[in-house]
Amino acid sequence: MRVAIVRRPGMREDMLRWMRQGLGWTVWTVEGDADIHSPDDPELIVHWLQSPAKVVNPHYHLLALRLEEAFPAVPTVNPSWRHLTRAECMRRMSLVDSPFTIPRVIEDVIVKSNVGRGGVCTRHGADIDRRVAIEYIDTRCEDGRWRKYRWVQTQVRGAPRHCIVSSDWQVHAERRIESPLARSEDIEFLEGGVLGTPDIQEMEKLLLATGYEDAAFDFSVDKEGRIVVWEANVCYELWTTTNGQRDHGYQRQAVEDIYLALCESYIHVARR
Repeated sequence: MRVAIVRRPGMREDMLRWMRQGLGWTVWTVEGDADIHSPDDPELIVHWLQSPAKVVNPHYHLLALRLEEAFPAVPTVNPSWRHLTRAECMRRMSLVDSPFTIPRVIEDVIVKSNVGRGGVCTRHGADIDRRVAIEYIDTRCEDGRWRKYRWVQTQVRGAPRHCIVSSDWQVHAERRIESPLARSEDIEFLEGGVLGTPDIQEMEKLLLATGYEDAAFDFSVDKEGRIVVWEANVCYELWTTTNGQRDHGYQRQAVEDIYLALCESYIHVARR
């Protein structure tokens, strides 16, 4: 398959290699107008981009629009114009009849001026103030730690990515607890633990509500055993150099299964 990808710079280099070497697909990234027809006309366009609401420099989003305009009959995966703010995404998921808990989110962006450094608005200057407030739901476990799971759902199937154990309620991969117990919990999730068939069916419903072709759902489990879905990420990494540095090789099979699930979904989009 011939696939043109517009992405956040440097994103998913490992998956690009896997698609080319493992599947034999012709895959190229569109960095400028010259790449739109290079090396050939695409059969599928894929966006690996953040929501436009999160981006100040619109270069890649404008490039994505020009690519779609050049090939109006070519299907597109997760076009950036369809991306939602976090608040709107959570609102849509909250309307789904589901046993999952969806926290309330308020997202507000205040533009203080229309001119920043260099004559354009800059995210890091004083001209933009972004506030996101999310309802706090206590999902601390009996050992006093927090656990956040990531499940990648596509229109074809889903797959687990990781379980992160943290001593901070704001759970981030770079601050995860590295221990034999934490690794065993991660492996348990990767091997099919935590989510049952009914839960996976609920993830499918949530994906449908977002309108995305694929998304990474971050969730925890509260003290009553209810699943709390924190967000649906449409622009997410799957394997970085940090994974190799931290000896996460045991995750490799799960990551490549996600690559396969995503590519199965791409085929599904290309054929519809």
